[in-house]
Amino acid sequence: MDAIIEFVKGLLAREPARFVAYGAVAATWAVTQLGALLGVVVPDNVLLAVGTIVTFILTEIIRHLVYSPATVAAIKGDDLTTG
Repeated sequence: MDAIIEFVKGLLAREPARFVAYGAVAATWAVTQLGALLGVVVPDNVLLAVGTIVTFILTEIIRHLVYSPATVAAIKGDDLTTG
């Protein structure tokens, strides 16, 4: 479990867009598998909605966790225009 947590932390630090993509795919896969276990065919529009909602949520989480260069400069008190 620690390896998975470290993988996720590293992914967030290096490639947040990939984290969002993997999360959306995992959620869609989970819904498909749950439907199969229950003997229900999950419609495509439901799978699309799940992927969209998870993508939105993960994007917002990353937006709060990852700082842009402008935000870092503002925190440090630097002026980006002076180099």
